Amino acid sequence: RWACDKCMYCVDMWLLYFKFALETYSDAKLIRKSFALAFGYVGVDSELRRLYLEYEMKLMKLDNNDPIYGGNFSKAAAKLDNIEAQELTEKRRLEAKITKFHYSPGPTTLEDLVNWHQLLDFVEKIENVTVAEVSRKYEKCLVACANYPEFWIRYILDMKTRGSMDIVEMTLARATQVFVKNQPEIHLFAARLK
Repeated sequence: RWACDKCMYCVDMWLLYFKFALETYSDAKLIRKSFALAFGYVGVDSELRRLYLEYEMKLMKLDNNDPIYGGNFSKAAAKLDNIEAQELTEKRRLEAKITKFHYSPGPTTLEDLVNWHQLLDFVEKIENVTVAEVSRKYEKCLVACANYPEFWIRYILDMKTRGSMDIVEMTLARATQVFVKNQPEIHLFAARLK
């Protein structure tokens, strides 16, 4: 659970946690609360949703009155119905080209960097996209590309354009104080931004 708190935007971390939690814990209320927390950070990811539905089916308590199902899934289902098939297909195609979704201290391949930029370009251009959806995609990108100031700068500028100054401040602090603190490019950017 500690790892999920530190990497809250990492779908794989949540999946590993729930595989452990479902085998270990018997408190359905605690597990549902954890699922709701995970959905808040990573969205209704298909693998995470499948795991939740399997859990509820196992408990034989799946109904539309469940707070998680009724709230998050019904909204997500309505949203998915409204997304054009072309956008969804393109997004999946771009995500499939990316090979590195995890953090490693070594360099990311040039091909993956280009693919991340293409995916972010696409997500930014989708009409009616929420700040939370764009932020989730950037956070997912930063798991793999944390050592590259260009992604931090891009994220900050996009959130500034969308008017999310709280995200701008937190992201700038993470970049300048932790992840790319030894790279002058981010500090010059921070000085220009302020």
